[in-house]
Amino acid sequence: MDRAKTATAVKLASWLPMRALSGWSVKDLNGDLAAGITLAAIAIPEQMATARLGGFAPQVG
Repeated sequence: MDRAKTATAVKLASWLPMRALSGWSVKDLNGDLAAGITLAAIAIPEQMATARLGGFAPQVG
């Protein structure tokens, strides 16, 4: 059973950016949330416009 848990942990560690998250703390939440909302507010309409320019429905972008 330990081998299965270890294999799962290795797969998870290779998938998640653990080193990047190691310095993260809850006090960073406000800045990260603001950055995520700002990115979404810019990127989503931009991708919808790009889809329209390509002749596709906005949902495709």
